[in-house]
Amino acid sequence: MCLAKEKKWDITVSKGSENQPWVSNDGCKRGKDMECTLNEAEERTSLIAGNVKSDFSTEQSNIEKAIFNQWKQDDFFFISTKACKVVEKNIKSRNLVIVTGHSGSGKSTIIHHIALKYRAQGWAVKRVKKVEDIVDEYSSSRFQKFNTICVLNDPFGKESFDELLNNSWQTYEEELKLYLKTAKLIMSCRNHIISDTRLTRFFVYQSYIVDIDENKNKLTVDEKRQILTKYTIGMNLSDKDCDKVVEVETYFPLLCKLYYSKEYYGKKDISFFTEPVTVLIEEILAFRAKDKTKYCALALLVLFNNDICVSDLLKDRDTEKKFNHTLKLCGLPENTPPSAIRDSLNSLKGCFVKTIGDKYQFNHDFVMEVTTQVFGTDYPAEIIRYADTGFLRRRVRLEDCEKHNGSFNIYLSERYIEELGERLFTELFKEHFLDVVLSPCLRNENIIELLKKKIAANPENIHMFLKRKKVTIDKQEVDDTSKNLLLTKLSFLDLEKEVSPLIALIVFCHTQISQYCFNILQQVHSSSKSNFFALILTKLFHKQKTIDDMTCYFSAMCCNGSTELINNVFKDPTKKLFAKSWKVLFPIHIVVVFHNYRLLFDMIKNGVDVNLKTIGKGGWTPLILAAGNDTQEHGNYNHEESDAERRDRTVQLLLSSEADINLCKENGTSPLFIACQNGHDSTVQLLLSKGADINLCREDKASPFFIACQNGHDSTVQLLLSKGADINLCMEDGPSPLYIACQNGHDSTVQLLHNKGADINLCMECGSSPLFIACQNGHDSTVQLLLSKGADINLCMEGGSSPLFIACQNGHDSTVQLLLSKGADTNLCMADGASPLYIACQNGYDSTVQLLLSNRADINICMENKASPLYEACQNGHDSIVQLLLREEADINLCMEDGTSPLFMACQNGHDSTVQLLLSKGADINLCMEYGASPLYMACQNGHNSTVQLLLNKGADINLCMEDGASPLFIACQKGHDSTVQLLLDHGADINSYNKDNVSPLYIAFAWRQYKTVNILLKRNADTRLSSGLNPSYLDLVDKNDSTIQYLLRKDNIYNNIYDPDSYFSLFVFCHVERMSRALFFIHFYNSKFSKCLL
Repeated sequence: MCLAKEKKWDITVSKGSENQPWVSNDGCKRGKDMECTLNEAEERTSLIAGNVKSDFSTEQSNIEKAIFNQWKQDDFFFISTKACKVVEKNIKSRNLVIVTGHSGSGKSTIIHHIALKYRAQGWAVKRVKKVEDIVDEYSSSRFQKFNTICVLNDPFGKESFDELLNNSWQTYEEELKLYLKTAKLIMSCRNHIISDTRLTRFFVYQSYIVDIDENKNKLTVDEKRQILTKYTIGMNLSDKDCDKVVEVETYFPLLCKLYYSKEYYGKKDISFFTEPVTVLIEEILAFRAKDKTKYCALALLVLFNNDICVSDLLKDRDTEKKFNHTLKLCGLPENTPPSAIRDSLNSLKGCFVKTIGDKYQFNHDFVMEVTTQVFGTDYPAEIIRYADTGFLRRRVRLEDCEKHNGSFNIYLSERYIEELGERLFTELFKEHFLDVVLSPCLRNENIIELLKKKIAANPENIHMFLKRKKVTIDKQEVDDTSKNLLLTKLSFLDLEKEVSPLIALIVFCHTQISQYCFNILQQVHSSSKSNFFALILTKLFHKQKTIDDMTCYFSAMCCNGSTELINNVFKDPTKKLFAKSWKVLFPIHIVVVFHNYRLLFDMIKNGVDVNLKTIGKGGWTPLILAAGNDTQEHGNYNHEESDAERRDRTVQLLLSSEADINLCKENGTSPLFIACQNGHDSTVQLLLSKGADINLCREDKASPFFIACQNGHDSTVQLLLSKGADINLCMEDGPSPLYIACQNGHDSTVQLLHNKGADINLCMECGSSPLFIACQNGHDSTVQLLLSKGADINLCMEGGSSPLFIACQNGHDSTVQLLLSKGADTNLCMADGASPLYIACQNGYDSTVQLLLSNRADINICMENKASPLYEACQNGHDSIVQLLLREEADINLCMEDGTSPLFMACQNGHDSTVQLLLSKGADINLCMEYGASPLYMACQNGHNSTVQLLLNKGADINLCMEDGASPLFIACQKGHDSTVQLLLDHGADINSYNKDNVSPLYIAFAWRQYKTVNILLKRNADTRLSSGLNPSYLDLVDKNDSTIQYLLRKDNIYNNIYDPDSYFSLFVFCHVERMSRALFFIHFYNSKFSKCLL
């Protein structure tokens, strides 16, 4: 049976306005698109697009629960700080926020605290470990638009910048842009990593970064005392000790946490705060001497890569061997059971160890780093033998490497060269061979010589260097329609589904090892008289030579840049090789993008086309690639010149070989544009000196000058201005160079532009001014600068949104204060009547509301539909704001046009504390909206039992009906809110109250198939008659003398037909409730019977 849709008894009151008084956080309707299309990452072509295949398993679900439980335990000690409030405000108005700071500064604690608050509000909070998890979540059926927030710690590496992780973010850039349109992402990252020049620039430009170590955000002395007190209450620290402790800067929140748990490990001493590394090292060494089981437990955590499940220690031969060896190493009997290790790990929980489900991990990165350094220093051979290859890449260095103060790297002496070389050589042929290729140790001359000896000792195994395998970085198919290219060496490898160790060695400029491999290959196949490499491919793989194999190796050598290597292997490269593409790139593109100008010179001599475009819709020219790419991220392994020098030599060579200086990509990006985008001043100077068109714009009218201003490249801006760039040349939808500089808070660029005569009030088409966008993003110093230069403080957008309004919308209190002090109109409203106070109340910004009220904001100023600031605060349950408004005498019963009151909205949304507050201040408990719905009716409709109980306790009329006669009990029955029905009946609600259509609570529940509700009403002796009269002659469904009347009035019908929606009786009731005609009734009846027969 097709049941009725929502009927008029179901009241839903929308928010204060049909169109919310909310301004896009990018100023105009195209603001966000404009930011996306003009960020640096968007200006490069991604050659990678992908397939996502993954689902969370039950095991992951259990781990997720365990993690949230751990967060809740940690949150018990949380103290809200100035920095936390800044992060909380920004994640509320933005979709991507990165919290940065040094290790142990409280970054993770802050984002976990905020995540838990979102979770309590019903958001889907996802703890993710890598970017792929975010993409998986976005692609899954469970993804909730506008209600999902992902939480990620250390996205680009922990101890140091991780090229493999960074490459993954670059790979999934397009998917992340889509995710961030409808969901939030909050991350923590160490300062030195977020500032690394190799970092994918997309995240620098698209995220709001909160550095909690900055003076304006760092912990105050008072905040430190609160944190210390929370952790040390009952420990009787003296005032003198407390004064000394709060002077500590580094690791402070972490040290308080660890100090709290140190009671298990011996004497407490505040030296733990002043010299934490020393104290931890001493304790670990004390375990080694006096408590070998604990020391062994920590050693196992190191060797098992910070992830131990005790029950798995003996699961296979390898783990058992590692376990037994560690026991022996630590001086424990070989028959020590895993249970003893579990007991020790449990005893270390708090300071050293934490548990996630049944797995043990180090309590914090800081503890792990200290412990691994101690163990690595004590037992370097075991680290070499058992540590994860990723650990070797990140943490193990040879003593001739440059040492960094404050790092926890493990430095090995020359005596371990052979063991390390053996491990690296072995791992080169395994799954994670890229960790070996990227290891700094592989550049050590002694390691290189050792690898050469091992290759020479087993020449018959040389083919293993040529065997292709999938690399562990994430791969995606080439998408020619993609618009983003950032060609690093890792993304270059990503172009191939499978690569060999030799290809990786070539690409990352391990030229000595690569050349030696080819020499051995030549010796093995010395009978070849022609191109020996092609012959080798044929013999090793038992197939005819293919240009694809040769192109792959030739392309890798083009990436490497060694002319000697290419000439030794390919002798005299032919034009056929130059003409073969590797995915979307031809050899000339690979050579120029990595600035290998010597190889380029040889290609040009062989007649290569210097204006050849890449395959696909991007259409990159060699000159654009040369001018735009930055190769410093992987070091100049084979080069003495700087990256800028090599780039300019490459550009100069192309220009002298008749490369078209103004030949653009399909979207209009020119060589000059991309050089300006990246702030390559010497390249910009070179291009301008050779006649590049300074005002040549993209299709969207973004000029080279515009993009330089967007990215804050002041020297580039100055250079372009000196060459005659148009200072007010705008994009197609209106943003000027000054506007985009203000949007990104580039104060020095703003000052420079103003000094050169930029129009300070030049707006976008939608009316968004430079001041507006600076206020929107909370760039106070930019706002101050603009106001001091005469910017119009009340210049509004088309919809009437002022700079003050947008600052209030985003809770930028310091910006609001600045605008008010400069005379901004506190009550300047949008076209729909929304005031700055209204929007601040809507978004729950207490301090902003207080600031506005202290500056004489009109507390009862309403929108066009009469929604007041108090109404909006009640609708969203912002109790502290409600309290504040009532204290300032806001009208508590001021209703909207349709009669909905603040109390009504609080009841509709089940905000009990708000309801309690309003009632205590005299709100009219029975004030109804225009159709007669009362606050109690609305609470019953939505099943808010606690709100219903509160209203009844305060004397709400339990039988107060709507104009059509529907009572609170009636709507609760229709909705099937059984506990609400019970509550109302317990308080004397009329069980047989009929609405104007003569439908009772029982029959509305029956019609809506609310089986449990029907049974509750029957047990309470509800009248089973169809109407209050015995004779249903007023119905047009039956005649007075209809023979079915007696059947329809039988009391047992409701029992017999409740679970049969297609019975004659059920259809009759349905039609009665819906007031259908006799004809429609029989149509419904016979259709349902006919359908039943068909089944």
